[in-house]
Amino acid sequence: MSPVPTERDIETLFSPVVDEFEKTFGWRILADGKALEECVIRAEETLGQINGVDDPNRYKIAGHYAFWIRKLKPFQLYNEEEMTAMFNGLGKSGKDIAAFLPKFPIPKGARTRFVNELIAVFFACGLVRNYSLVGTQLKLSAPLLNDWVVGLRYHSYSPSSLAILLEGLAQGSAPKGTSVR
Repeated sequence: MSPVPTERDIETLFSPVVDEFEKTFGWRILADGKALEECVIRAEETLGQINGVDDPNRYKIAGHYAFWIRKLKPFQLYNEEEMTAMFNGLGKSGKDIAAFLPKFPIPKGARTRFVNELIAVFFACGLVRNYSLVGTQLKLSAPLLNDWVVGLRYHSYSPSSLAILLEGLAQGSAPKGTSVR
């Protein structure tokens, strides 16, 4: 990946996560392209600033990306059916929708409040799985996922603490006698 990510870099990184999230939770995701680009730029910058680490492992990479997604909050949720009905009622055409989206009210509720934190976790776990030599399947129980997401929203997590959490989770999920490094 180049130091300044292209739109294609961003799409390649985040599309599978957004697709998985939309299927899992039944909401559509709206991404702020500029904020998302800044997430990638910041993650790459902070990864380059780790003293003594020229080639960060997948846990550090995932931790830094998760940190910046959670910090910059580039994602919003919307209900496609409600939005379509509203546009139909207002007589809006498809080309008017893009201009109107920033004014569209975000659905209320706990699930929607944590969208960026959930995507950060999905994305970080996906990176660890994709770059794993042993095919690590991270096992996230509902209580662990809940605690992690709430913690990301309301407490301080550094990129390094997220990397340590991911590596511990991978170690606990790996088959006995297998190294996750």
